Amino acid sequence: IAEKKRTHGKLSLEDAIKVSCNAYFYQFGNAAGIEQIVAMGNMLGLGQKSGLPISGESPGVLPGPEWLNSVNPRARWSNGLTANTAIGRHVYTAAGTYPVSLTVSGACGSIVLADTVTISSIGIVETGLHWTLSPNPTEGFLSVQGDQMPDAFRITDLAGRTLADGPWPTGNLLDLRGLAAGTYVVELQRGNRTERTSVVKF
Repeated sequence: IAEKKRTHGKLSLEDAIKVSCNAYFYQFGNAAGIEQIVAMGNMLGLGQKSGLPISGESPGVLPGPEWLNSVNPRARWSNGLTANTAIGRHVYTAAGTYPVSLTVSGACGSIVLADTVTISSIGIVETGLHWTLSPNPTEGFLSVQGDQMPDAFRITDLAGRTLADGPWPTGNLLDLRGLAAGTYVVELQRGNRTERTSVVKF
């Protein structure tokens, strides 16, 4: 959709599912609230082993405030993380190289495709933040609250590609209207201090 330079417009739930509209589900997830998402996920068995007699099964993760507190007690849950959870995106808690495997089984046997993926600091929930960006999620503009204004910013996508950077705007309004709906990382800098936070644009 972003490549076509247009939005989905007003959608029903059925249409949002058909076109897989992230922006719809960002808003839907925040309207429902993370408590409801986690409760439904638990009812469906997300973040739990299936109980089937298979080897090598991992329970996966059902992100939520309790999970975040268990992996990073100093981090705070936010609407941006709720929006990511609503569309099935995950925030990695540590940079590094992770093994990834896919097993496809059929009548002729199984094929295992294995590889590794390297995660940089992009998408990490960082602790000790001195700045807060709001509103998050946003429809277009972000402002910063904190002890001092940052000197500079950088916006990257989740692959780490820089989409915009420069001095922090004088009017304290960072314009994201040119970006497609999605999740981004905004890096704020002042002197030798750098902070990153995940931001959802819808």
